[in-house]
Amino acid sequence: MTTSLSDFPIIQSAAQQALSGYRGTIGVYNYKTGELLCAVTSPSYDPDNVPDVANDTTGSYEGVYVNRFFDASYTPGSIFKLVTAAAALETIPDVQSRTFQCDGKTIIGGQEIICNGVHGSLDLAGALAHSCNVAFGELAAELGAETLQDYAEKLGLTGSFSCEGYTVASGKIDLSQADDGDVAWAGIGQYTDQVSAPAFLRYMGAIANGGQAAAPYLMQRVRKGDDITYEAKTVLSDAVLKPETADTLTKLMRNNVQSVYAAARWRLWCSWRTAAREAPWPRPWLRRFCRPARRFYRRKRRQNEEKCLTKGRISCMIIELFGAYRNVNCDGRYLEWYRSGHNEHDWKSCGRVERPEGSNPSHSAIEKA
Repeated sequence: MTTSLSDFPIIQSAAQQALSGYRGTIGVYNYKTGELLCAVTSPSYDPDNVPDVANDTTGSYEGVYVNRFFDASYTPGSIFKLVTAAAALETIPDVQSRTFQCDGKTIIGGQEIICNGVHGSLDLAGALAHSCNVAFGELAAELGAETLQDYAEKLGLTGSFSCEGYTVASGKIDLSQADDGDVAWAGIGQYTDQVSAPAFLRYMGAIANGGQAAAPYLMQRVRKGDDITYEAKTVLSDAVLKPETADTLTKLMRNNVQSVYAAARWRLWCSWRTAAREAPWPRPWLRRFCRPARRFYRRKRRQNEEKCLTKGRISCMIIELFGAYRNVNCDGRYLEWYRSGHNEHDWKSCGRVERPEGSNPSHSAIEKA
């Protein structure tokens, strides 16, 4: 019996090292096939060397029995702007030619919507690149509760689904009682929004895959002696986005990398969306997908790793890795995960130039497991 995770130990190991000492989850999947390459949750422990969890007084194993990838849902924050953007692209004809004015805050439905900066005049691309709450709050309110709710459901972010018999935690986007201000907050990933990691990973796959999502799977094959009794097959969803919408979202996300996140740092063609939830310390979601690079490394000792990542067709996500991170790098051979956050420069380098008032993005200020 072979799981897809066991085929890619280099990715699992790198992710586990990155999460060591932190609460969080990292997942990577091949958006063309649905193959889960990595699904790491932290804290964890070696099942061959079970610690005395019941009598632990350090707090190191708090929540250790929760699989944060499959069994938890989270407030998505600004990555949900990709949902609002999709709905706007398909229902507001002139949305890409519009201009939004951000003065740092605005009033929608009697509620103050506060932005992470003063962005001035922005088009849709600029609003997504700078994660402008004012622009996306206004878009969400214009879309209305019914349309935003419909798109959240259409994109598979509500309810639950099965991953080869493993039931993924249910998401919840409920705007039935929401006024315009509530809808504005929901459109930027707040209000009562809750989304599971696999569900949003699958949505990222749909964007990368032209509007169709590959269902994630864990079991690669089952053997009985020399015979293969089960072999995983790729199952694509019906189109959840129009191809042109997926293409536009891809270009918008690529613009995020080029204009904000510094494209020179990535060796593959990458598209990003990040979010930091409102909290006394950073609690980022990171979502990204990579497409095949123009050049690949040809060292013989790396041939297996090159094949493993299928030349970069991957979607990855990081949730709840407390603190700033300098680089999440994929070059078609392997993933290298780096933690940083020791100074203001590192905090800015991850694309978020603001930080919570009075907070310190150093490891000492980050919640440890």
